[in-house]
Amino acid sequence: MKGALLASLGKIEPATLSEQALLGLLRAYGLCFTRFGAPSSSDAADLIAQFDPLLPSSSDAVSLELVKMLVYVDAPSVVEKGLSLMTKERAPSPPDWSQVLARNGGYGG
Repeated sequence: MKGALLASLGKIEPATLSEQALLGLLRAYGLCFTRFGAPSSSDAADLIAQFDPLLPSSSDAVSLELVKMLVYVDAPSVVEKGLSLMTKERAPSPPDWSQVLARNGGYGG
């Protein structure tokens, strides 16, 4: 089951996804690992090759999920990249309230 799920998820090209879709993909991988255990060493190497170039991301949420995944699969560069992200001072970005408001026409009055 895990192999089939990883193969299906692996068909998705993360570099072409929107921020929200990429977050969903990363969380789907996380759920797969939680339910079925760690990937094999060859699957982990494929994941590192696919996701390591995306870190750092312009999105803090995506960077956080990338760091979680890359730590889990023991990516060699994740410590350096993660520490670099931690030392950068960034102003917090406010949420995109228009997306929240668009979910329900009753929001806002």
